[in-house]
Amino acid sequence: MLINFGRALLALTLVLFAVTASAQNKVVVVPLAGDDLKPLANIVTVATANGDFSDPIAAMASINDADGTNPYLVVIAPGVYDLGSQQLAMQSHVDIAGSG
Repeated sequence: MLINFGRALLALTLVLFAVTASAQNKVVVVPLAGDDLKPLANIVTVATANGDFSDPIAAMASINDADGTNPYLVVIAPGVYDLGSQQLAMQSHVDIAGSG
């Protein structure tokens, strides 16, 4: 019985690891309330590799049509981003999410 429990625990650990490992490169936007919420269509990614941009300032500067009916989300992946002497200026109707 103890061996079966150990195997079940090992199997559960492997499944959880596989789910966690495969979900690291995905962005999920979950509406929190309301019936009139629409999926966010404007997602800009910043990453050291394979993102829309490798520079957060350039990503923010590329957004010129954000408003209440056209919001954006800038997702910054883990990494070190050297902004030099520049500052990352926030815009209205643009949210930033980061990880790492």
